[in-house]
Amino acid sequence: MKTKIAILAAFALGAYSAHADTFSGAINNDYQTAGNWTLGSVPDTANGATATINGGQAVTYNPGGDFFVGNGGTLEIANGSWTQIIGGAWIQLRGGTILVDGGTFNQGTASSNPFNLNGSIGNAFTITSGVANFAYNVNINPGLTFSIQGGTVNSVSHEFDFNNNTLSMSGGTLNTTLITGVNSGGAGIFTLSGGVINLSDPAGIYAGGPTEPVNFTVGSTAVINFNGGTSLSTVQHMVTAGVIEYNGTIDSTLSDFNVTQSGGTVSVQLNAVPEPSVFAVIATGAAGLLMFRRRRA
Repeated sequence: MKTKIAILAAFALGAYSAHADTFSGAINNDYQTAGNWTLGSVPDTANGATATINGGQAVTYNPGGDFFVGNGGTLEIANGSWTQIIGGAWIQLRGGTILVDGGTFNQGTASSNPFNLNGSIGNAFTITSGVANFAYNVNINPGLTFSIQGGTVNSVSHEFDFNNNTLSMSGGTLNTTLITGVNSGGAGIFTLSGGVINLSDPAGIYAGGPTEPVNFTVGSTAVINFNGGTSLSTVQHMVTAGVIEYNGTIDSTLSDFNVTQSGGTVSVQLNAVPEPSVFAVIATGAAGLLMFRRRRA
């Protein structure tokens, strides 16, 4: 009897498993019109379905309520665009993913914060290519993994708040006013291994020092450009105070970072580590061989 129950339970879970559906635009560009989807119904992204936009359409989501992505569900914008066009509604992430991998995601005027989260489960916003536009502050709260791997993220009139160790950038471009980490309670780190950040606010980075740093990883190719009239000395102080760190350590002597100014832009990136010359490699090898011979003798 227990075996039968287990089989029935497994079958029920399988029947409830997520399905993938693609927007066809057969009727119009409305996301909530069932006939616009290849399977004839709006994907249940709240309960694990994957909704894919890849036909180049300018899809609009006109919410009668919140937009839910949960239980392993995904909204993928691979080609074309997805735009939330009416104010007063949230994007509710409940264990779901928004993936931008070629298209354009427009948060629009949905709410003062683009995401409402269930902090007890994992949620993800990932961009590998394409564009993500946010009309309000982006709060990277506990429970949300926000990853910029490529493409362009715009929050031009607002800021990015990393409130937990969940914000990382390995490529692409982030255009925003300000990066903040002061609301993370000592747990926020913005990890940079690549990409370009353009900041327009004179403060640039408003973080809590070594407890909530913007951290360049080893070998990071990232560049931060302060375009809001920030002085060279201000950015240098950010480095020596640990607001900007290298590999989790404070560069108090400015030896790890190259901070430069060109016109009204101050830029910071890691100093290039020069490769050893051929002579140095030969000399090191010869010294090791000589020591080995001496030990053998």
